Amino acid sequence: SLSMLNNLMRGVDDFPLLIMLSGRYCDSDDSDCLPLSSELRIPQKHIQLKEFSLEETSALAAQVLQGYTASQLQVSSELSSFLAQKTNGNPLFVEQLALDLCERDLLHTKKSAWFLAGKATEELPASISAVMIARLDRLESPLRGAVQTAAVLGTEFEPPVLEGMLPDESDLPRRMIDGIEHAIWLPYETRLLFRQSVLRDAAYDMQPQTRLQELHARAAASFEALHRVDLEAYFVDLAYHHELAQHLRQAFNYSRLAGERAATQYAIQQAADNFQRALRLAEQLPGAEIKTEKLAVLLALGELLVSAGQYQSSDTWLDQALNLAAECGDARAQGRACRWLARYSEMHSDYTQSLAWVQRGLEVLGNLETSETCDLLSHAGLVYSRQGNPVEAQAAAVRALAIAERLHDLKALGRANTLLGHVARLRGDYQAAIQHLQCAVEYQKQAGDIYNLALAQNQLAIILWNMSRWQDASQQFSQARQTFDQIGDLYHRAFIDNNLGDLTLNQGRLDEAVSYFQQGLSAAEQSGGSTWVLGGFHSNLGAAHIRRGDAHTALHHLEISQGYFDQAQARDWLPELNRHYA
Repeated sequence: SLSMLNNLMRGVDDFPLLIMLSGRYCDSDDSDCLPLSSELRIPQKHIQLKEFSLEETSALAAQVLQGYTASQLQVSSELSSFLAQKTNGNPLFVEQLALDLCERDLLHTKKSAWFLAGKATEELPASISAVMIARLDRLESPLRGAVQTAAVLGTEFEPPVLEGMLPDESDLPRRMIDGIEHAIWLPYETRLLFRQSVLRDAAYDMQPQTRLQELHARAAASFEALHRVDLEAYFVDLAYHHELAQHLRQAFNYSRLAGERAATQYAIQQAADNFQRALRLAEQLPGAEIKTEKLAVLLALGELLVSAGQYQSSDTWLDQALNLAAECGDARAQGRACRWLARYSEMHSDYTQSLAWVQRGLEVLGNLETSETCDLLSHAGLVYSRQGNPVEAQAAAVRALAIAERLHDLKALGRANTLLGHVARLRGDYQAAIQHLQCAVEYQKQAGDIYNLALAQNQLAIILWNMSRWQDASQQFSQARQTFDQIGDLYHRAFIDNNLGDLTLNQGRLDEAVSYFQQGLSAAEQSGGSTWVLGGFHSNLGAAHIRRGDAHTALHHLEISQGYFDQAQARDWLPELNRHYA
């Protein structure tokens, strides 16, 4: 982290840049950890956040107590010492203990200062949590009820949602103001925000479980009534409240919807979390009731993880989906599961198994012409091209295109044209390749499929680069790389780094090329390390070191590359590899 920061700060002297950092002290001692090198001529301001001194404790207490008197009073040295001793200089504890003492009438004023009453030490709360609970217990019943109800909504909440949870509360606006005056919450744009999360936690935890269950049910109903027009923005909240209200079917539905919404926005981790929550809830529901919905979640989760290059357990979800689809007699769902299991195997360079999944999917679909049929054929074409079999690849692509045209399926048309462009490039027919890929780009733009759009842009960029149109190629590579970064797809991001490395290598920018290849190799290893991809990176690193004149390092990378290609039984890279050996 320190190395990254020092590099980041170089060469930015002329830019209006502010970097704010927080960090703990060194583990070895209490000395300051200065994060940036003293060699950098950049102004630095270090603010130490240690325990409050006696003077700081006194100043904070005076500020906190200011709202309880008409004039601003100082804090006596006796009270300052008492607060510093009992709180160890923790500013949150100082604030809450000062409020607690004032609310219990254990402070009095004289000579323009706050003083401690003699009996203050008799019932002193032992912890910050105890202080919070004691303060909440002293609130008037209507305000305490509003605070406890609001705590169910989290550390910040919308007043109209709280109002929907308290239909019998006649003067809720007054309670909102009372909460501000009692330093419970503060206004934040259109919401109210608990001043401290520990105060919200105390208000939540002091309630019995049956009461909390009822309040979560009220919260869900209030969200649904208030936001019925824009409900999709609240799917996560609704899933949370319905689950804690023990409305498991509703919680499952909203978790599934939240996952689908996040997936359309390429928020991969959020989508996966919501799908997995839905599957966990499904285990608590009668299987026959939600079989179809559970199948949809399993397919969506498996597809999401494979397409983002996050392989951990993705094949497990897809296996479950395939079995459940067979149980339901859903041929299209079986075909879709086979398509993504084929993709999983291809990404691990197991081409025989990948084609076996394609064949199984096509057999299940039979004579049906569906988008799943198109996807299976397009995937088969890609695998055939990996194996150095352009005739079979072309035949699969043509079949996929014909079915996609009859279906008027924009995404399938885009994928088939991308494959045809890829095959035409391998044959050296760049004009045909460009035509197909330009069609693919247009179809995917119309369909709003940014993932497959980026794949088409990558293929188009390779052709433009082969035609020495380097600026156009670089632009297409950059657009595709940005998309793969956005959706968290390390596997295809690695492809772009490889292609940018090739581009800079051909321009003689050797150090830059090696950097791209190394970045891509690291991304490929993180994404699961397809042997075909890893072999390609080592082949290109070998080429870069040949250009550098470092034959020893080049041979090392080429030998690693040869081993990977042997494992993958891949032939499409071998002519290039042998050229480098020569």
